[in-house]
Amino acid sequence: MGAFHISTQAACPLVAPELYQIALSLGPDDTSCRRFWNNQTYAAISVDFWNPKCLITLFNTLECSDPGIVSGTGGCWWPDGGIKAYKATCPYRDW
Repeated sequence: MGAFHISTQAACPLVAPELYQIALSLGPDDTSCRRFWNNQTYAAISVDFWNPKCLITLFNTLECSDPGIVSGTGGCWWPDGGIKAYKATCPYRDW
């Protein structure tokens, strides 16, 4: 699906970034709410590459209970409220 880096500091370029890679092996219909290790809250994200038929949605809550913010296919930014969890989905897939 893609890869992104995250940081605990709201700054671009990212400071001390951590890499997350999302593979299609999770299943294209998997809508699980995924938390970061140790329930860490991150401040900024930089999407390195992402399948344009897939979405990464960022959440301010650990349960993905807020409306979420859909990240674009690239670039660095920091959402208000930080990033506590995410969902990776492929609603536009054709496979």
